[in-house]
Amino acid sequence: MAYMFEVYYRPPADPSKESTLAERVSSFGGRLDYREAPGVGEPGGVCLTFEFEDWGRAQAAAEALRQQGEHVEGPADYGASSGPEEVESHVTSDVTDRSGLQAPSVQGGLAARFELYKNPKGEYRWRFISTNGRVLADSGEGYKNEADCQHGINLIKGEVPAAQVKLVVAGNGG
Repeated sequence: MAYMFEVYYRPPADPSKESTLAERVSSFGGRLDYREAPGVGEPGGVCLTFEFEDWGRAQAAAEALRQQGEHVEGPADYGASSGPEEVESHVTSDVTDRSGLQAPSVQGGLAARFELYKNPKGEYRWRFISTNGRVLADSGEGYKNEADCQHGINLIKGEVPAAQVKLVVAGNGG
């Protein structure tokens, strides 16, 4: 299972700061998974998402960064106190197929899920989390309102059963 936390800071983007944070997190066994920053003149902060394989290391890294004065949102901020089983989820939509059957629970009782959240720009986004806790897909864009974001989730849920796989090989125009 993967564990994540986010570090936010005010723009402008600072590659030196991000490199220092990534090195610090790496020393705890984590890695930078995702970076999101507002465009020039847009509101919001820079968000760095770090991923860990170990709950204790993620918790220790988050605490170390908090002690350095960083704004960290991670498992401890979502109600966790002793371990991953206590992490509150911001799940808005369980995965169901067209028959209405819920995806089977796997790996410790966790089902694949969509999470709907607000990014530092105040836009709504979604991400699809697998049963092992990894992000498999995300919205790729922010939505101005929650209903549009939920509509995007519903479109994906409706299209997935009929989706085809296309092998794209360099040079074939794919």
